[in-house]
Amino acid sequence: MIAPGYKADVNVIDYDRLHLHPPKVHYDLPVGGRRLLQDVDGYEATIVSGVVTRRHGEATGRRPGKLIRGAQG
Repeated sequence: MIAPGYKADVNVIDYDRLHLHPPKVHYDLPVGGRRLLQDVDGYEATIVSGVVTRRHGEATGRRPGKLIRGAQG
């Protein structure tokens, strides 16, 4: 459910423009650990806790999220 007071991250996607690029390996984790990063077109916005954090594939500089661990009560 998306409603005031609820935790939600939302992606707004333009399915007509959706395109995944080939993944690339990045060795930027501690002790040379690797991870795969994959660019994508068609994501219009990412909204975290009611704040737009990405718009048209670019970061807005706003970071309202926080790490959540374990059961919340």
